[in-house]
Amino acid sequence: NIRSIGKGSSREPCAWSQTLTNHQAHTNMAQIRRFGVIGCGTIASAVVRGACSSPQGSEFSVVLSPRNADKAAELQRTFPKQVDVKSSNQEVVDAVDWVLLAVTPQQAPEVISQLTFKPEHQLLTLVAIVTSEQLAEWTQVPLAHIFRAVPLPPVAKQRGVTVIAPPNPAVKELFDLLGKAVEVNTTEELLTLQSLTCLMGPFYEQLRRVRDWAAAQGVDPTAASVYTAGVFSSIAADAQDASSSCTGFNDLVEEQTPGGLNEGAIRMLHERNVFDSYADSLDATLARLSG
Repeated sequence: NIRSIGKGSSREPCAWSQTLTNHQAHTNMAQIRRFGVIGCGTIASAVVRGACSSPQGSEFSVVLSPRNADKAAELQRTFPKQVDVKSSNQEVVDAVDWVLLAVTPQQAPEVISQLTFKPEHQLLTLVAIVTSEQLAEWTQVPLAHIFRAVPLPPVAKQRGVTVIAPPNPAVKELFDLLGKAVEVNTTEELLTLQSLTCLMGPFYEQLRRVRDWAAAQGVDPTAASVYTAGVFSSIAADAQDASSSCTGFNDLVEEQTPGGLNEGAIRMLHERNVFDSYADSLDATLARLSG
């Protein structure tokens, strides 16, 4: 059975960020240009699509399993020179050094039990809940060769941020090609950041509610959609610029004009415990991920 995982100021770089930067400066950058994929669902397909359509796309050679045949066939049609679909999962494993595991947690024990890995394999797992220790036991791949990643669908267009653990220069280089890689040292840190991904759906719901509100005031729905997306995109760009500092988000909040429209909206949402509800959602998500 699957065991649960245990769970206004100067803008100086965060301490952990500086530590990772120092580590990377002394590491020879490696590259992953050939890898196999076990499980070809939405996220794995996005990784393959993002890699093969990146500026370095012609360098990639990707071997897919027959799972989710429609998606695998579509990727092969789109990238005929880079993608090869094998007839079995074992053929995928035998053809590569790096294996991207992207089945569901429920499928993982059965799928892996039918495969034979070599100690030289490197395993990049996208599987939630199943621990790296479990994967090492099931595959006989050394724990030091197992890395975790949490990509999101925008990696298909090289716009995704992906948390990875533990740090590895080859894995980081791959996901930097697909947007931005954020390295952390422990599974616990990865799970904490993975919890943030539960806010993707609420974010889309917020956009929908804002668009619908504007349309109800008589604005053309298409114009409302375009403007809503544009406003939030520009706000996100400011947040991205501020993220290099541990206090950057604080600065953005504190620079709102006292008595102004934004300060008033912040106060109203605080009074209605909206921001506390976000924290509650994150707590609940982390509990599910941690088991």
